[in-house]
Amino acid sequence: MATVNGSGADNVFGTLVYTWTGVVTGNVGDAKNIGWRKGVPSVQVEGTLGTSPSYNIEGSNDGTNWESLKDINGVTLGALTTKGIFSVGSFPLYIRPNVTAGTGGTSLTFTLVVR
Repeated sequence: MATVNGSGADNVFGTLVYTWTGVVTGNVGDAKNIGWRKGVPSVQVEGTLGTSPSYNIEGSNDGTNWESLKDINGVTLGALTTKGIFSVGSFPLYIRPNVTAGTGGTSLTFTLVVR
């Protein structure tokens, strides 16, 4: 499993925007510490889904053990197969994407926003 490093920073209003680009099947994004922010994190997913894609939006409080997060309605953000914007209902210290399946050119971009 390869790790894709993301990039981003806080903007003038203290909003963190962090993007992982080109995350393919079998890759995870590097763990992003969302720190002191208190707003609801959201993750936008775009790119090429390919055939039979599946990905998770994961969180961890220790940076070692990862679990699929849940959205604000309690629905697990694991085994996702479509693009979209997902509001994360959990507030872990770290968030990352994990592309678990897909063929035919699956390559996704994940953009994390948290205030």
